[in-house]
Amino acid sequence: MQKQAYQDIKGKFGDYKSLEYAETWEYSGSETMTIVRLKGLFSLENETPELRVVIDGANKVAGFWYKPWSDELK
Repeated sequence: MQKQAYQDIKGKFGDYKSLEYAETWEYSGSETMTIVRLKGLFSLENETPELRVVIDGANKVAGFWYKPWSDELK
């Protein structure tokens, strides 16, 4: 799954250069989770992706997404 996700990201954004930490959100609704937002820097600079990692209450990765960068969490 990780290799496929990387191939998808590489196909859309190019080769990986670096990540920039953006922010961390703590959510305490019906479940507790932490959302970590990272701004990706890749060789194709036409679009900057947000890489988002969601960690559940047991400190396990519950999700990994990429989407176009937005200055606000959506």
